[in-house]
Amino acid sequence: MKTLSFIVISLFIFSCSKNNFDIKRYPSNYGGESYGQSVDYSEKWVQDLMSEKTRIGAGTVEFPAGLTGKEVADLWHLNEGSEFYPLKWMFHLESVNSNLKGTKFLEKLDEKFGVIYDSYSVQYGYPVPWIGVTAAWTETHPTESDVLVEANEPVKFLKWVDAKPKFAVSGVNCSFCHTSEVQYQSPYGQENRKVILDGAPANMYIRGYFRDMVASTIKTMLTPEMLTEFIDNNLGQTPGTSKKIAKQFSKQFRIELGLDKERFYGRWFDNAIRGLYRRVSPDNYQNSVLKALQDALFQRRDVVKKYLVKLVELTYDLKGNPVPQELIFRLERLAITVGSDPDLPVTPEGYTRTDAFGRIGNLVARMNDPIELTATTSVPHMWSTKYKSLFHWNANTNSVMNRNIGQSFGLGAVLTGPEIEDSASLTEELKHNATTNLHNLAKIEKLLYKIQVPKFDSIFPQHTREDRTTLQNGCNTFANKCMGCHQTDQRVGPMGKLVHDNMIPHRVIKTDSWYSELQKKPVDGVPLKDALFGFVNAVKKRYYSRFDISEREQRDWQNKDFRGPEYFRDTFVGENSHDPNGPSAYLNIDKRQAGYPARSLAGAWATAPFMHNGSIPTVADILKPENERPKIFFVGSNEYDNENMGFKSGLDSLPIPKEEIEREFQAQFSQKALVSKMNSGTYDSSLLKFACDKFPARCFNSSHKGNSNKGHSGEKFGTNLPTQEKQDLIYFLKYVKPHIEYSWNSPPLYHVKREAGKVECVLY
Repeated sequence: MKTLSFIVISLFIFSCSKNNFDIKRYPSNYGGESYGQSVDYSEKWVQDLMSEKTRIGAGTVEFPAGLTGKEVADLWHLNEGSEFYPLKWMFHLESVNSNLKGTKFLEKLDEKFGVIYDSYSVQYGYPVPWIGVTAAWTETHPTESDVLVEANEPVKFLKWVDAKPKFAVSGVNCSFCHTSEVQYQSPYGQENRKVILDGAPANMYIRGYFRDMVASTIKTMLTPEMLTEFIDNNLGQTPGTSKKIAKQFSKQFRIELGLDKERFYGRWFDNAIRGLYRRVSPDNYQNSVLKALQDALFQRRDVVKKYLVKLVELTYDLKGNPVPQELIFRLERLAITVGSDPDLPVTPEGYTRTDAFGRIGNLVARMNDPIELTATTSVPHMWSTKYKSLFHWNANTNSVMNRNIGQSFGLGAVLTGPEIEDSASLTEELKHNATTNLHNLAKIEKLLYKIQVPKFDSIFPQHTREDRTTLQNGCNTFANKCMGCHQTDQRVGPMGKLVHDNMIPHRVIKTDSWYSELQKKPVDGVPLKDALFGFVNAVKKRYYSRFDISEREQRDWQNKDFRGPEYFRDTFVGENSHDPNGPSAYLNIDKRQAGYPARSLAGAWATAPFMHNGSIPTVADILKPENERPKIFFVGSNEYDNENMGFKSGLDSLPIPKEEIEREFQAQFSQKALVSKMNSGTYDSSLLKFACDKFPARCFNSSHKGNSNKGHSGEKFGTNLPTQEKQDLIYFLKYVKPHIEYSWNSPPLYHVKREAGKVECVLY
């Protein structure tokens, strides 16, 4: 049966994706070669870069090399220590909370949630063929924790070391959310093509992946028929042999969750009432059942954890050994993910967005008093990070490792405590033993530094910069209208190497401020900056001690030589105290005013939807007055909208044809009602609402809390420009070159000359 199981899993891995697109990865096809090319420093465009460095008086000219084949496989699959779901279960779990019923969880993740299929990394031994999905061994040194598969060998889900079981568990790393797939029409009459962009924001349904995982797991545990098949498949037995065990397991799980009565008459009465309720008000009945289940899973997380541990015992041959404590800690995180507070306000999350910072804060600092998850943000890009002075949408920290540790906990890392049972020995230091893998996080960080800013005309060679008049006009508008905010000369830090983006205060930009405003709520009377910074610092300090990380390695992992002391700021209420000679003095930030950094527009063509909250679908919409911007649009499409600079966001971007959506919509109304809607001008808005109800995860509604698409409007921001100037600007913005620290190793399109206070854009 084990051989059969291996064959099934092997066939599954190589048949997950059925699309026929020609897929490649920027900057070239997969391979073991290095993409770095030698640069002739005598060429004029290189000399212009060096003159920029001289003018700024700081910074450094670099040419990121791009990633080799092995490096990109590592970027996509190195574990962060955030793995909490048994890998064995993932291969056999039936998907119940997606648009494709009857599939296994790992099947067709691209169609379900927009996860990118990876047929490449298998040659380097990574067992799960989806970008960003990772696998790690429990209770293993971080440098040996990645689950790797030898060629033609089965995937191992359990291994024994010194007669102790070690489990393969699955999670995701940063590339899950920060890798994009751009689809475009071939100019040569061929079918559509797709290009994978490393470091670009993913057009995927992030929360949908985890919701399906937990919903499918709970339904399996509560449904005897599903559980029977699940147990048998995991043990490699003939389906049906575990029927009695599954029935008893599901029954007891229901009873302990409070979803069933142990006494016969109690069950009979309860079922009778439910049957009557179902007939009288079927919609309300479904909602009440769902609410009762959500409440039970939240209020009785200890019961969920207990039965997850029991499920491990049923699906693994542990040879009489108990389930290891570290795995129990990871399963507890799974129980927390299952049992989120159903009454906590949440702005609808969907494709391209999530409230990542709120979730991380709730998990590591606000466990007893969580904030509402109403500050959903767009996923940012990850190129140009090496010399970025401050991270996150509101620029609240300069710390590489603290940011990465926080991310790992947001994705699933857990505290494990000491490896002893005596609670009296639980010192403050030992409390911060964690599954976080800083060795791999440091590797991933260095790989991010090699990613090149994507060049538009390398991805779309059919657009060849031929219209030089349009380019020149657009370049002039960019230089005089956009560059003042979005291109900075500030270089800060101990060595003057960090690129410090211009901070635009909320009172100036007037975009939605809720993301930074929500973070001002204290944690048990302590400012978030202190609670969160204190936690991740303690985890990091313990890790360095536990795994004997030298001072030299620590400085390297934290880039401390040119970043300086690590720092975290409260972006809304400012600092409680500020020492002008302290560690944050070089950051040159007005501590009294919150705002957002104006990021470089190099590569912005690949980062839609725009604004920190993803509230504007295209650049063409950014350049409209705020009252003319779409209030409802659709996200998740990979099909590029070249004319407007973004991804398709209308009804034609949805998974089914627009005509089919309209037919379904019209079928709900009589002809008279439809004519009335058309005459009143409400047809289009009603159709959009109908499509939103049909595809809620793809619908972005700017009326929800934290989703406002106002701001960045008026004369200063270009929304009053003539139509032709806007079109010329959009044409040019696809070619904006990076800061000198992230230069391309081929000539850019233009050079900006600054003489006697005059700014001139010169095309090469």
